[in-house]
Amino acid sequence: MAGLLLLALVLAGCVSLTPQQQEQVDELQRFADRTTLLYALPRLRISIQLPTNQNIGAVYRQGNVLVNVRMLGSPGLTKLIAHELGLTSSVTSRRRPSPRNLNGNAPRSSASSTPTPRPWRF
Repeated sequence: MAGLLLLALVLAGCVSLTPQQQEQVDELQRFADRTTLLYALPRLRISIQLPTNQNIGAVYRQGNVLVNVRMLGSPGLTKLIAHELGLTSSVTSRRRPSPRNLNGNAPRSSASSTPTPRPWRF
């Protein structure tokens, strides 16, 4: 009985994909792998989720990018994944400590980190 319940839970999260869709998912995973390697980010897992009524194309959660199955075949799919990768890099960079020099102090920069507001000219 417990085995059947476990099997039902595992299969409930699965999405059946055509071979063309699976190839597209594999290409997205390769794109994400290349990007995370290039920017020294943690690896992301691309997963396909069932459609929801919230009209969400993709969402990043805890190292996973969950892509709505309806987005497969969309001309904007690569841009959507790039957007989620950008969000991932901003989340990861907030967790990283700031660089420090040997005496433990953060390096000073000559430029201010916040721009000086300029008055509008008409």
